[in-house]
Amino acid sequence: MQTSTWVDRITDESNPWLNAIKSEDERDFVSAVRLYLKDASDNLEQNMPAKAALSAACAADCLEKLSLFSAARLLYGETAAIYSENADRVAGISVRELLWSLQESSQFYLMSGEKAKSEEAYKRYMTISKRVNLFTEDRTARAMEIGSGAPRAPSDRRDAAPPPAASRVVKDVEEFLTMRKTGFRKAQKPVAPRTAGPSKSRRGNTYDEKSIINQLG
Repeated sequence: MQTSTWVDRITDESNPWLNAIKSEDERDFVSAVRLYLKDASDNLEQNMPAKAALSAACAADCLEKLSLFSAARLLYGETAAIYSENADRVAGISVRELLWSLQESSQFYLMSGEKAKSEEAYKRYMTISKRVNLFTEDRTARAMEIGSGAPRAPSDRRDAAPPPAASRVVKDVEEFLTMRKTGFRKAQKPVAPRTAGPSKSRRGNTYDEKSIINQLG
């Protein structure tokens, strides 16, 4: 059996992530939401929460474009929870990914209107970043400032009458949130400690997710 390469994966028309991006580019936000949620579910099942959180956030952004602000707020909050869980998953393994996950968690909790949880994640971020001294105080403050310049929460806006086809995506969001509560929220596995000379199969399972972290600069 021929092994699929990264080229095959990024050109695979059955890839929900690529199809979601295509739908969003075509302003078919209903299809984009459903595909992003499918990708998020698939990545959670494969124990890749960082990629799942990215897809969930993209779905929430599309919900805002459909004027479904209440559903967007719920999904932003769940995105924040996934990033928070990922921070716990990589604690003691990757400080860089731990801090990045906490930063994303804080920002998405803020976008969901959950300021208390946002500040909790922010405080944890600050405590760890000061101990490891990876960032200057100025850079950290710019990255994590809560208040002026913070993301606008979709909860600040009322739902408008969505197009008829959009009503079905609310059910998709509800199903995703239910799945998280009953399944994948509790099923995430911690990252195994790194060892010298990792196997090829392991690199294959984690490459895509790690590439997200590696592109942070």
